[in-house]
Amino acid sequence: MWRIASKIISFIFHPLFALIYILGFLILLNPMLLAHFTPEGKVIFLVYFVVNTVLIPVIAIVLMKMLGLIASLQMETTRDRIGPMIVVFILYMWMFINFKKEPDIPLILVNIMLGTVLSTAIAFIINVVNKISLHMTGMGGLLAALVIIFFHQQTRLLILSLTTETAFSVHMVLVIIFVLILTGMVASSRLFLKAHRPVELLQGFILGFMAQFVAYWIIF
Repeated sequence: MWRIASKIISFIFHPLFALIYILGFLILLNPMLLAHFTPEGKVIFLVYFVVNTVLIPVIAIVLMKMLGLIASLQMETTRDRIGPMIVVFILYMWMFINFKKEPDIPLILVNIMLGTVLSTAIAFIINVVNKISLHMTGMGGLLAALVIIFFHQQTRLLILSLTTETAFSVHMVLVIIFVLILTGMVASSRLFLKAHRPVELLQGFILGFMAQFVAYWIIF
């Protein structure tokens, strides 16, 4: 049972989903985040975002497996990660360049995109000698993004509307604590599945977390 639970947690918090979670949270926190876009423009942007962060990387990984370029879809070895990480880096870099040029894209999103580019590039280098945890890199980036949003935008409350007449608020500190707990669950799952050593998990978390703050220093 614990093995199945660990696999489910690893899937839900796969590093490819981290950017979608961050964007979703930003929109939930500020429904006017993409206010400068037309309704059609918002749909196009969201489709573009999902296609580049999830769909194309998944298709690329499947094709690499079919062509025998990687041994398994789980990419259990450092060698199997090389091709997929190059594809992901190129896509993330392309998105960052486009976001930087587009004045309607909020700077906080540009910040997060740059942080993801930096963490992906450094993770690729580290991967040459050590199987750094990409799951924890994603979780570290997610947690850092929430902390940056909390301090930079001085946002204290997350307002959740259940209906047009019913809503409740959650303090951002509680949200950050919740994500910290989720980070611990992801780390425990990766350990239970024997996918990483503790040092690889720690490396991934520190990289993902610090990369976002380096990006914040550059952007702001």
